[in-house]
Amino acid sequence: MFKKSWRKKAAIIFILIIGVLAAACSNNQNKDHPLKESAGTQNHDTSSNTGTKNTETRGSDKSNVNLDYSSYSGTWVTESNLKNDYKYGTVADLNVDKSGNIKGQIGSSTENLTHIANVDIQGKIENNKFTYNFTEDNWGHSGDIKLDFKENQITLTIKYNSESSKDNLWGIGEGTFNLIKNTTNVKRTLNNLKSGGLKVIGNQCFSINLENYGDVRFISGLKREDVSDNADFYLTDYNNNVLYKFPDFYGNGKGMFNDITAICFTDVNNDGLKDIVIIASYRTAGSTSSPFTSISSIYFQKEKEFVNNKKLDDKLNKSGNNKDIKSVLKFAKENL
Repeated sequence: MFKKSWRKKAAIIFILIIGVLAAACSNNQNKDHPLKESAGTQNHDTSSNTGTKNTETRGSDKSNVNLDYSSYSGTWVTESNLKNDYKYGTVADLNVDKSGNIKGQIGSSTENLTHIANVDIQGKIENNKFTYNFTEDNWGHSGDIKLDFKENQITLTIKYNSESSKDNLWGIGEGTFNLIKNTTNVKRTLNNLKSGGLKVIGNQCFSINLENYGDVRFISGLKREDVSDNADFYLTDYNNNVLYKFPDFYGNGKGMFNDITAICFTDVNNDGLKDIVIIASYRTAGSTSSPFTSISSIYFQKEKEFVNNKKLDDKLNKSGNNKDIKSVLKFAKENL
């Protein structure tokens, strides 16, 4: 009786053990499937991300092809010449439309325009590059001009060919030139300006506090440009860093410069900001015996700029009230 009972109990225990093992196997199998599904989902996401990146890259390349080239219109010069405020040397004057159709002139000139070489160019920019074959630069040279358009820069390469003149040393010149737009904001010092040909007029330089600049130095200078002496004016800090270049003086090109006779810093138009009155003396161009005449102009302070009122300057100088500061101020205040 005892043996039968034991066998029955053993059979029941065996059946229970088999059931537990079967359940355990079933649970383990269920645990494996989510891991596989998760791995499958992860692979799918990775593939999707990779596809997005490739699409973005292709879009970026496409946008380069459709670049708006009109931003390259303007005058392009070497950085050193821009720093020195030197208007000669290698220059590219370009007119470019959105699609890259280009028309302009590549030129090189010496100081005072004693030698000038120019090549007119026309065509279309392709993939940020432009090549033009020229047959004459006014000095018997011929060759290739290549322009490589980069971000905020153009690389100009000029190469003469075998048919180019061997007799003329002067010409547009060979070489590679990195050009930037002449409106680019570059750091200049007073020494840069002197390297570019500026002769500082020491007795007409002043320390002054200007509302929109603080304590600065006002620099008067003379520069030989385009076969005439021009008066140029700048603001610098006390470390001789150039802060501002004034617009061309009203008297430039109106005769043979002699001297700066007076400068006054005062609020002319009652806006609470100091303006600058300048009087210079000139002679008739080409004459050394004609009497000196005065030419005056007023620079009005407008935020970080100083602007001329050409209409007022015209009236002032035609009226004859331009010989001394008192007369200039009286006329200006009555005619503003």
